[in-house]
Amino acid sequence: MRYRSGSLTAEALASLFAAALFLPLCAALCRISADMVRFDAQLQDALALQQLQRILMISYDLQADERVLAFTHQGMEKRLSQVNDHVILQPGTQIILADTEDAGFYTEEGCICLWYQRKDITYETMLFCGEEGNTERMDDSGLPAGIDAVNDRHGQ
Repeated sequence: MRYRSGSLTAEALASLFAAALFLPLCAALCRISADMVRFDAQLQDALALQQLQRILMISYDLQADERVLAFTHQGMEKRLSQVNDHVILQPGTQIILADTEDAGFYTEEGCICLWYQRKDITYETMLFCGEEGNTERMDDSGLPAGIDAVNDRHGQ
């Protein structure tokens, strides 16, 4: 076969044209994929706090001071506290909240509440109420109710 003059150039131009058509599509797919795998800290916090609330519902001997929440779960003494940049459940190192600057506990009307600070925003939520039949800890979606951003609480 003999190539006619210019036929290779026409094939190359056709290939470049096809690539130019698919490039915007590929870029859009990459952008959508990046949005789908993005880490959502607030969603992670809500899920972790819901798990913690369920643990506290079946625990007893809850004692909260300013920096540590101590309780007995399945016959084991456990502590929840801020260690380095995480709120962790001990013994062991189960990270409940990651990348927190500070955290603490307080009681309000018989309920144990948690506050934590991340990126200069203070969040707070109720973890446990000692009153039987209290369902105020979760909203209609099943996620913890009242994770509020509060910038003026606890002197921050």
